[in-house]
Amino acid sequence: MQGKTITFPNSLHGLSAEIGQDMKSIVWSMVGLLIVLHHDLWLWDDTTLVGGFMPLTLLYHACISVAAGFTWFLAVRFAWPSELDGDETSQESDA
Repeated sequence: MQGKTITFPNSLHGLSAEIGQDMKSIVWSMVGLLIVLHHDLWLWDDTTLVGGFMPLTLLYHACISVAAGFTWFLAVRFAWPSELDGDETSQESDA
């Protein structure tokens, strides 16, 4: 099966072009919000255990990490520079 290229349809590609600047602004706002929320001075001295074993601050940071992953997904999907999005198969065939 060497030499064959499998391409998958990208149904969100047209959608991402339509959303454009609005989504980039939302992604950058989410990044700024995550930066502010990461410094949780309000939970610093809280010794509450969630579920009897996990400190509340650890759960808070786990949720921040999930939100950061989701924000990165949105950034890659909607705010990625189009000039960096190239077809790797055509570059390999030129070499």
